Amino acid sequence: AAEGAVSFLERVSPALENVDSSSGAIGTAVNRAITQLVPIISAAPVDHKIRAKWLDRLYEAHAADEIPYIELLTDYWGELCASKETASAWADNLLSITRMALSPDKNLRGHFHAASACLSSLFHAERYSELIEILEAERYWPYKRWVVKALAAQGRNEEAMRYAESCRSPYANDTDIDRLCEEILLSMGRTDEAYARYGV
Repeated sequence: AAEGAVSFLERVSPALENVDSSSGAIGTAVNRAITQLVPIISAAPVDHKIRAKWLDRLYEAHAADEIPYIELLTDYWGELCASKETASAWADNLLSITRMALSPDKNLRGHFHAASACLSSLFHAERYSELIEILEAERYWPYKRWVVKALAAQGRNEEAMRYAESCRSPYANDTDIDRLCEEILLSMGRTDEAYARYGV
């Protein structure tokens, strides 16, 4: 099943690249497929060599994804690594380019397709302090959300929610901020507050 999932994710973007996706329905369907397939790949009982090959194949597919349809895949990279050791190794491999891509220096900053993969790998390797430090001057919410997750993972829940709320802007995803804060409150057993503040 995991091998089939990897093959699907390799092929889906090239298969759809000439299909009209102006309605956004195809992108939504692919994103839903990614969220369903990642747990299958992550849980597969395979040795390190096979998983390493899967990760290399998925990395190449993501790098070649021009539309992009499988952009969301890198948000789950740490899960795909399936172990702290593998996640840490991937973080190390991607770290220098990610630091440059996310630099506050406009002369250094630029797009790196695997920046989220690096952040996800740092998170799943439990390298929380390093993750927070890299994003200290970041303004882009899809990256800053990792700070919220890292703070919560360290038990700094109130700080995580304050940080998330401080990120609200016309350029941030309010629904995503609400969802993260709701999850934190639910993890603390504050169900009524979670519903009152974020459920609606």
